[in-house]
Amino acid sequence: MVLHSPTVLAPYAGDHNVLLNVEVINRFEQFLVNDSHEALAYVQEVDHPSCRILLDTFHMNIEEDSFGDAIRRVGPYLAAFHLGETNRKTPGTGRIPWVEIKQALDDIGFDGPMVMEPCVMQGG
Repeated sequence: MVLHSPTVLAPYAGDHNVLLNVEVINRFEQFLVNDSHEALAYVQEVDHPSCRILLDTFHMNIEEDSFGDAIRRVGPYLAAFHLGETNRKTPGTGRIPWVEIKQALDDIGFDGPMVMEPCVMQGG
C-alpha cells in the first residue's frame, strides 16, 4: 500500500490504533504548517479522528499572536503539547506565559501528553 497522502495515511493509522500528530513548527524550520490556523485547516481537511494536532510553546512563541487563543482554537483537535521556553530551556526560566497556557489547556479540558524538549547542556 502506498501511503502518500494524509487522507490515505490517517485511515491506515486508525486501523492500526496509531494517532498522527501534525506538529506546528515555525516558518524558519519548515513551510507546511506554521501556526494554529493552518494546523486546524489541515486536520479539518483530512477529516479523520486519527489526524490531530501537536502544539509546541517554542514554535508558538514565534508564530502565534496569543498562546491561549491558539490552544482554544484547536481545542478538541489538540492531542499532545510540547513545553519549552523561548530559548529552549526548561519551563519557568524564560518569558513564556505559563499561567495563560495552563488556563487555556484547562478551558479545553486537555488531558493529553505534555513533553519537555529543553536544551539544558551548554551549547544546546
